[in-house]
Amino acid sequence: KHLRWTMGGKQFRKKTGARSWAGAEEVKRAVEAQLTGKVPESKTAALLLSQAVETFLANKEAQGVEVPVQKFYARQLKRLLVFSETRGLFTVRDAITLDNLMSYRAAWPALYPSSGTRAMLQKRLNHFCRFCYDAGYITRVPRLSTIKIDEPETEPLTEAEYNTVLEHAKGRRGR
Repeated sequence: KHLRWTMGGKQFRKKTGARSWAGAEEVKRAVEAQLTGKVPESKTAALLLSQAVETFLANKEAQGVEVPVQKFYARQLKRLLVFSETRGLFTVRDAITLDNLMSYRAAWPALYPSSGTRAMLQKRLNHFCRFCYDAGYITRVPRLSTIKIDEPETEPLTEAEYNTVLEHAKGRRGR
């Protein structure tokens, strides 16, 4: 059983995962509610992703995390927020899914050529996902595959390279 709909001139198809028509209808109502922006009927109201990001950043500030790291989190989570909202995902439950996070991560190589940077981004994204889980915003943490770092680690300077750097530094000081 699948659902099909058109939005923004693009056709979508989603597997319901239900074994009965009643289950498929339930999934259909949930998708309709999400697409129309209605709050799904549940025991707890869905938290907006923007609110979760604000809470997470306030928590990092209260923990005493250094300002450059806070700015890094803020920049990355703003990108996640914009990406999710363009896909019509406004709540934490809808945005923090494996499918959405994999699609978000697929754009990273263009923004961050270094695999080391992408691995660090994913580590910090996992911190946010874990925070959402611990706060009860989501029922499980999506597990993204590990990013393989393909750059060699930076080696220390050899003695000859070190002496060359010192010579250049001495030469500039005398000018």
